[in-house]
Amino acid sequence: MAALVGGSARAKPGEISLAHRGVLFLDELAEIAKPVLDALRQLLETGSIVVARANDHVTYPAEFQLVAAMNPCRYGYLGDLPRQLLELAVDKQALTARSFHRVLRVACPISNLARREQIDRSHLVESLAYRAMPLLA
Repeated sequence: MAALVGGSARAKPGEISLAHRGVLFLDELAEIAKPVLDALRQLLETGSIVVARANDHVTYPAEFQLVAAMNPCRYGYLGDLPRQLLELAVDKQALTARSFHRVLRVACPISNLARREQIDRSHLVESLAYRAMPLLA
């Protein structure tokens, strides 16, 4: 938080003020704490930030464009039931490594739309069903 907002004993500007009239890029947005994201939302609305310390209260400009990136889900953390289903599909449908990863890449947004943090069995079933659908001409 201090790196973004600013701080130290002399109320130095943080990355937000250094990005004034530019772009602030945040990688791995899902890993950033909620209070930090709430502070960013407020800063985007006000366009300035006050860094308050015991001796100083300094207002810095904070008009920036926020760009963020993140991985939408962690499909490496499959539970036992989804993992078993995927292993069965690899055997029965002779999925290649490329097909295996495509199934997971489709299951990931399905789980996101269901507002789940992890891919469960139903998401994999739906993803595998899309593979079985004939292509439209």
